[in-house]
Amino acid sequence: MWVFHENEDERAGVRKTQQNTDDYQICVEDMLKKRLISWDRTLFTVSKNYEKSNGDTSAIEAELRQQLERYHWEVEEAKNNFGKRKIVMTGKMGGAQDDLYVSFAMCCFWGKFIRRQTAADRRRRIDDLLKDYAD
Repeated sequence: MWVFHENEDERAGVRKTQQNTDDYQICVEDMLKKRLISWDRTLFTVSKNYEKSNGDTSAIEAELRQQLERYHWEVEEAKNNFGKRKIVMTGKMGGAQDDLYVSFAMCCFWGKFIRRQTAADRRRRIDDLLKDYAD
């Protein structure tokens, strides 16, 4: 199991910011255009929302498609005269969530990022992790 640290001095994980949200969207769009995304036949879920599906993942595929289609730019006006107007990307509409899309986009972006690292870089990080656990 990998634990990813965006910044090594901070806790594990990746913060979702406006900048990386834009980067995720660009990455997903690019990968879709190049047809680099496909469903593996071993796709599965442990989500309780789909526990009655008996391994049928078509509901998950349909949900992701709906979230992809809902994702849009939204303008948030300043809350007062001193605030700033924000333009954000979101898939949240009418109570619908965008969590599946966000996790999918993170996998696309960070997967591409990790694949770009050299084998030596990956080996060094693994060696560092093993050294930390040995202490």
